[in-house]
Amino acid sequence: HTSVLGPDDPETLEAEYSLACELVQARRSTEAEPILRRLLETRRRIQGPDHLGTLGAMEMLGAALKEQRRYPEAEPFLRQKLDAL
Repeated sequence: HTSVLGPDDPETLEAEYSLACELVQARRSTEAEPILRRLLETRRRIQGPDHLGTLGAMEMLGAALKEQRRYPEAEPFLRQKLDAL
């Protein structure tokens, strides 16, 4: 998607999110983490901090970090998601 539509295209963002979710669910969170960090940065810039897509990326990044037992790093992402609801 990225090479055809560009990195900021909504379809590209959704494809990256889906890939990252699959990686986290497959317990491959170390592979998902850089995708999620890039995705979160892009979504914040394009869609804003309170957009559902941004919040979903934030929650998934928190879950990826939590799975890696990096609890102090995971907590702010998971708290921000909860606070936004």
